[in-house]
Amino acid sequence: VETVLVTARPPRWLDELAHVVGVRGIAVCGNGAFRYDVAEQRVFAERTIEPELLAEVVADLRRELPGTGFAAERAGGLAAERMFAAIHDHPEDLVCTHRIEELGDERAGKLLARNPHLTDDEFLVAAGEVVADRLVLSYSGAGGLAEMSAPGVTKASALKAWCAELEIDAHDVWAFGDMPNDLP
Repeated sequence: VETVLVTARPPRWLDELAHVVGVRGIAVCGNGAFRYDVAEQRVFAERTIEPELLAEVVADLRRELPGTGFAAERAGGLAAERMFAAIHDHPEDLVCTHRIEELGDERAGKLLARNPHLTDDEFLVAAGEVVADRLVLSYSGAGGLAEMSAPGVTKASALKAWCAELEIDAHDVWAFGDMPNDLP
């Protein structure tokens, strides 16, 4: 039996769950962007957003939806613009940056965006129109928080790929969730 935890959370927030998944436990994190060995506390696979694409999408969202704040889930933790940090709960070890495009060498597995000037539904619809099919836009239930992953990266695609590598058939997998981004 292989225990695989599939979560929207970034890898570093899962260390406290090691006792749940056991010595062979794997977490598929960041909506499918990272594979994390919980027992060894290390990311061993990443499917991140190309930096040029991230910069393009952020520029378009800034232009079309002024006041939008951004954060990025990375293998090493969450980085956020100060404005995003001011309107959204965040961990104590948050890395603050002036502009999310200036992340340096650590790539984003998931881009997060929120706009306090629009209702939750207005922002999610408008962000979807701006992003179009360039990134996978999902919603995990956190009010007005748009979550964006690289093309083709979802919890479902990551779990399917992991199971294929382990030669586990789909009919041998149990999956459940509690938020809209779990539906796939």
